Amino acid sequence: MNARLRTQIILGCIILAGLAVRFFNLAGMPVGLHGDEVSIGYNAYSLLKTGRDQNGNFLPLAIDQFGDWRPAGSAS
Repeated sequence: MNARLRTQIILGCIILAGLAVRFFNLAGMPVGLHGDEVSIGYNAYSLLKTGRDQNGNFLPLAIDQFGDWRPAGSAS
């Protein structure tokens, strides 16, 4: 078996394993997003497009998100 075929088989196995993990118990997973997740996404989109957060602050160092004032560059 040559290296290209072996690479394709390994990649196929990885994709199939990923699909199996993704679709396992899919009915039991939440169907939507929570408010804090939506707020983070909207703030990121707003900062990207306008440079302002949802409160209108220009390039804030911290974003007021439900009163917890998260740093603007953090992922969580």
